[in-house]
Amino acid sequence: MIPFIGVVEGLSPPFILIRRGTKHKHFQCQNYSKLKVLSQERITPAKRLSFDDISSESFMINFCQNYHQMSDTDRMFARSQSKYVDGEPNLRIDFCSRLARLLKIIWVTRAPYSTEGFREFFIWSNMCSENITNVPGIKVGHWTHEGALTGCTVVLCGENAVGGVDVRGSSPGTRETDILGSDKRVEIVNAFMLSGGSAYGLAAADGVMKYLEEQGIGFKVGRNVVPIVPSAIIYDLAVGDSSVRPDSAAGYDACKSATTGIFTQGNVGAGTGATVAKVLGSNRSIKGGLGSDSIRLPNGLTVGALVVVNAIGSIHDPHTGNLVAGPRSSDGSMASASEILIAGNDIGEQSLGANTTIGVIATDATLTKSQANQLASSAHDGLALSIRPSHLIGDGDTIFAVATGGASHPDQEIADAHSLNRIIAAAVDCTSQAIVNAVRSATGVSGVPSVNEVHTSGSLGN
Repeated sequence: MIPFIGVVEGLSPPFILIRRGTKHKHFQCQNYSKLKVLSQERITPAKRLSFDDISSESFMINFCQNYHQMSDTDRMFARSQSKYVDGEPNLRIDFCSRLARLLKIIWVTRAPYSTEGFREFFIWSNMCSENITNVPGIKVGHWTHEGALTGCTVVLCGENAVGGVDVRGSSPGTRETDILGSDKRVEIVNAFMLSGGSAYGLAAADGVMKYLEEQGIGFKVGRNVVPIVPSAIIYDLAVGDSSVRPDSAAGYDACKSATTGIFTQGNVGAGTGATVAKVLGSNRSIKGGLGSDSIRLPNGLTVGALVVVNAIGSIHDPHTGNLVAGPRSSDGSMASASEILIAGNDIGEQSLGANTTIGVIATDATLTKSQANQLASSAHDGLALSIRPSHLIGDGDTIFAVATGGASHPDQEIADAHSLNRIIAAAVDCTSQAIVNAVRSATGVSGVPSVNEVHTSGSLGN
């Protein structure tokens, strides 16, 4: 039985809650009275929940695995919902998000609008609970401009994290990547900035530096600190309003919002204007986005990935190879980008557009700088599993790596070869799954449908 909790009403649109513990289950929701698992597994009937329901003590005891370990202060917050019930919708969403994080519930997705019942849509039950912030020392924050379809995402790493990078593809847009080389003096990294806005978006890193300087975090130079903030961008100027780009203020705001625990995936932060499957042109593309995943190894170490997916290639299930999202043909069906490129008679260079997949792989292991760079390099295997083909001429695929073990586990020894191999294997898996989560979580924007809409609607035009 899948531990489904129910639908929280009173929001626009309502939200769906599923308890933590479910793993990589793919659901299809047709309405609020019934959920059907595609694999034909049984599921608890959906419940309609009010704010009073989710803040009641009986709900917490029945559905929340850590209620008895909560402090009295936390319990008081969980039961004090009146100002959110009577407040603006954003306050209600904030309350539900905070409550879900507090009670260790999976905050799955918003339900879609529909004038005739509810359209079918797809959700991943673990897409919010299993993410990069499960790695100790990692926080994630976003700045999103929904109107202009752009944004930026910051990954904060603390003061003693070791970083690495591997840049592939022929069209990268980066900042402070040379300093991560194994032969360079500075080993620590304080944050990573992932941004839309093309090269203009690199300015968002200035805001991250300002924020960290105010906290006294950075590389010590005399009495000063210089925050180390490697950055990478995607090209999203052709999707929304190209005159709006993430800037220093956007990067600063992303830092202020950074937190651990559950965060939105899909159309958020740097993934807001991301698209995929563009070998037949942007008018045949599918909405990309931001995704994350994590794995806890039996030895207690955690590996997590966060990826902004804006690829030329199509998206595939890394385990089966099945097509998840591909360029749309004239009849509305999706096809493999690799097969189209190999056949390639009607594809010109202009059709491929400007792209790039960027991300961060993190672990709480203790790594050397050389090992961190190896981890970043190996994580590109995850790109190749889920993005086919990847690392093309119009891509600037960039993966950063960070190891927080020096701060989170100060007595931990540097990973040996066997441990590093296990971390690499987990990194490849996390990266590939994060890519799929990004596309599954995305919602369509004007002219670019999500993969869920393509599955639901069939043909979407020529």
